[in-house]
Amino acid sequence: HSSCDFYAILNICDRTLPLGEELQIILPQEYQKKFAFLREKARYILYPRNFGDNATLKRYILVYQVKNFHIPEGYQVIRSFGPDRYLLTNRGIE
Repeated sequence: HSSCDFYAILNICDRTLPLGEELQIILPQEYQKKFAFLREKARYILYPRNFGDNATLKRYILVYQVKNFHIPEGYQVIRSFGPDRYLLTNRGIE
């Protein structure tokens, strides 16, 4: 069920995020194998957008199923997909 939800969110992000934009994807740590697969699917669906090292803060951050995620200073939610699922942006990052 959660994979279908993730794909629906990725499709919305694909329509929302500018081409060539870098983003960071924050996924739960506890299910690494499952989410490593979903991260690679996201890389495919969102191409030509890039994750880079996925550790450095980017202009956009997609948070998926991460409870109590601390939103970094300067970021705001631009799209909410439900509890613990949202897209953030920092308009100050070029």
